[in-house]
Amino acid sequence: MNSFLTRWTPILLCALGLSAQAAAQQAPAPPPVLPAELQAAAQAQLQAAWAQLLPAAQRAQARLQVQFTAPRGAAHTPCPEGWMVPAVELHSLTRASIPVRCGSQRGSVVAQLQASAPVWTLRSDVPAGQALLAEDLELRPQTLAHRNELLDTPAPVGQQLKTAGRAGQALQARQLLSPVAMRKGDKIEIRAQGDGVQVSVMGLATGSGKLGDTVTVRNARTGRPVKGQLIAPGVLLAAPQAPGGGVKVKAMESGD
Repeated sequence: MNSFLTRWTPILLCALGLSAQAAAQQAPAPPPVLPAELQAAAQAQLQAAWAQLLPAAQRAQARLQVQFTAPRGAAHTPCPEGWMVPAVELHSLTRASIPVRCGSQRGSVVAQLQASAPVWTLRSDVPAGQALLAEDLELRPQTLAHRNELLDTPAPVGQQLKTAGRAGQALQARQLLSPVAMRKGDKIEIRAQGDGVQVSVMGLATGSGKLGDTVTVRNARTGRPVKGQLIAPGVLLAAPQAPGGGVKVKAMESGD
């Protein structure tokens, strides 16, 4: 037995040594380290783009986690003159490629993303074509993969579902239809606010529009155009100044 070990131990150790060496040669090299200044600049641009996708009420509970990989070109080394990182436009919320520049040298870095935010969700079943009420909706946290999963409005109250919705369903813009809030010839209440005072006059619709649309109606008394946003069926919130030489709504007209 001893003679067997004496004979074969050097051979086994040699084989094991070669195997360990081969494994070390096949192991992937550690990923290159992203310069700290570049990472901070890219992170700031990503967070700014993320905030722009969210209505203010949802930002406090929203989260965007970022891990940077695959630095290329100038992104490998420090940049004494300071990094130039352009604004980022997020479509995918799982991955973003970011171009960078150090002086005349160009590069890029990939950001792996994990995004979550509260999204508008149905509390109960809602039939197609029925206008959504506040009690139909609630905000629920959800992991997101694409910007289309976020609504760009504070709440879709008054909008209609194109198809029937089920309780617990997260709403996306493609599922919603804004109802017609104004048709040509309709009488429209024109509201104006300023210096803590709200006044209103009657107007006439010159075309059709949906909730949230920016439209122009005519002041029924003066005939002048007033531009504003349709905030409810038959109600226009006037902009401070109407286009094309139009005039502001004045308090003296409130009795019209």
